[in-house]
Formats: sequence, C-alpha cells, structure tokens
Amino acid sequence: MLIDFRQQQQARFEQVARRLQQAAAEGLHFDSVADFYQSGWLEQFPAGIRWSVAGLDDGAEQFYARIDYLDCFVRIDAGEMLRIEYGRHQNNPTTFSQ
Repeated sequence: MLIDFRQQQQARFEQVARRLQQAAAEGLHFDSVADFYQSGWLEQFPAGIRWSVAGLDDGAEQFYARIDYLDCFVRIDAGEMLRIEYGRHQNNPTTFSQ
C-alpha cells in the first residue's frame, strides 16, 4: 500500500482551513500581526506553508492574510466584514463571509 504524502498534506491543509472558517463564525479577531503569528491554528497547517500578512501594525482597520501550501490557499480579509476563502489554485474557492 502506497501512501500519497502530498494528498494527505493537502487534506490536512483543507481540514485546518475548514476549522478556521468555523472559528470565524464564532469570532476570529486579531489586534496585531503578532496575534496572527501566535495563533495556535497556524501551527496546525502542514509544514512548508508560506504566508503573508498585511495591515494591523500600521494602524490600518483592515487585515489581510494569505496562506499557501502546494496548490492550496487560504485568504483572510477582515475589515467591516470577515471573509475567508480556501481552495486550490485554478479551482473555485469555498468562501465564508460574516
């Protein structure tokens, strides 16, 4: 039996992304970029993720984050409304808006 490591890691990424959307429904808030960096769920993603964060520390009222792993992504856009999208590049993303 062969185990497809890549497929398992992508499934793990999507599982964490779904949990993130559920957490957003209950209230996902960051007061600073440091809060994002210290998020416990960030460590739940597979090793090798790439992420970027903008906003918060410069006094902006909006927050934007992007997390990528292989061909999977999560986008978090928080302003007046919170929007989280996840999916695979070249596919339609699953979107959560609050």
